Amino acid sequence: MIITCPNCSSRFKVNPDTFPPEGRDVRCGKCKHKWFAVSEPEEVFPEPGTDAPEETLTAPEEQKPFPQAPLPPSNPLVDEPIESAHSRRTRLKKKAILKSIGAIFGAVLIVFALLFALKVPLTKSIPQTAAFYKTFGFNVSEKNKVVQSDVFQIGAVERVVSKDGELTVLTFKGKVTNRKDMALTVPKLSVTLFNASGVAIDEWVAQVEKSPLGAGETSTWVCRFFNPNLENIDAYTVQFRP
Repeated sequence: MIITCPNCSSRFKVNPDTFPPEGRDVRCGKCKHKWFAVSEPEEVFPEPGTDAPEETLTAPEEQKPFPQAPLPPSNPLVDEPIESAHSRRTRLKKKAILKSIGAIFGAVLIVFALLFALKVPLTKSIPQTAAFYKTFGFNVSEKNKVVQSDVFQIGAVERVVSKDGELTVLTFKGKVTNRKDMALTVPKLSVTLFNASGVAIDEWVAQVEKSPLGAGETSTWVCRFFNPNLENIDAYTVQFRP
């Protein structure tokens, strides 16, 4: 029985007893090509003195799987999910809110830094700001003094700067209380202004609304300075004078 390789046209003589009528898988002994061969009619015979090559067919080897080619690198323009318009608007809105919060926080820090740096000149020119600084724990009255006596108590001292036409008025006001259990005349009460060197630059006597005061009685007092040099005032002292 003769079979022919369809790849290289080599012909082989095989034993028909080992070749089923329906054919079987074979491999060419010359080019190693594999195919499903069926029996062929022996129409052509080899020339006298020559023999067809012996069968060198072998059973096909088990086919090994081809190695998987590596996947191409992902393309971010194609592989990444496309952001929806709603998600993009939400993300941009959150980003804008965070940026606004950061700007406000930074502005607040700058304002507080300026207020702290200008604490002394502000409290000199606008004494009402002292309460603001005290709210945040800044003591702006360390140099100011209120000298008490055994008989009368001075309290609720306030310092106010105001305008009366072209005049700048620095006003000190407060309360005085009789500590004794008998009526007494309120002694002279004065306010003294000092510069940064501790030198007294001005002094004025306060006006007490009521005197004498009964036992435990309280009255108000006021003292005014007209056109003072506010920049030179560093501290003040409130005290009784003999």
